[in-house]
Amino acid sequence: AGRDVAQPDKAGSLGVELVHLYKIQDDTTYLGFAVRIANTLAAHIKTGDSNYSPLPFKVNVYTGKTALLRNHDFTGKAIDSAGYTSNWAPAMQLFLDLIELKQGNTAAYKKGFDVLLQWMKKYPIQLNKWGPFFEDVDWWSETQINAMTFARFIMEHKQYFPQWQTDVEGIINWVHIMFN
Repeated sequence: AGRDVAQPDKAGSLGVELVHLYKIQDDTTYLGFAVRIANTLAAHIKTGDSNYSPLPFKVNVYTGKTALLRNHDFTGKAIDSAGYTSNWAPAMQLFLDLIELKQGNTAAYKKGFDVLLQWMKKYPIQLNKWGPFFEDVDWWSETQINAMTFARFIMEHKQYFPQWQTDVEGIINWVHIMFN
């Protein structure tokens, strides 16, 4: 992602995989690293809006500032593309798994999960603005992986989505239209 730059969404993906390794191997080293990742993510979550996700896509690991990449979104509006991604299903699953395991700062994970959940419902699902995933592109990109990963998350967690069938159908239809 560039010198001194990290992608918080990928940290969430690593964290949930570390929890899976812990469950398979019963090695608390994996769990410890997953908790450290979750603590860092939870400590930096903000509300977000239609142009900035609750955590940025790319961030300088030393300054904490969003990496500067100026681009245009799907409407042509200039945005900081490094400030937005919707690839939060893995981070949300990480929070849920650690809450279930009663490991780490579960109150912060619950709060972080709730912020991400409300943001995902308000912006990506409603706007079909799924944003970037790949670190090797320095412009705004819409990706199906963010959308479809979240559709799967919805199906695995229907209790959070009263209209889950409509939500999933909308996401799948968007992917078929956008990437046909």
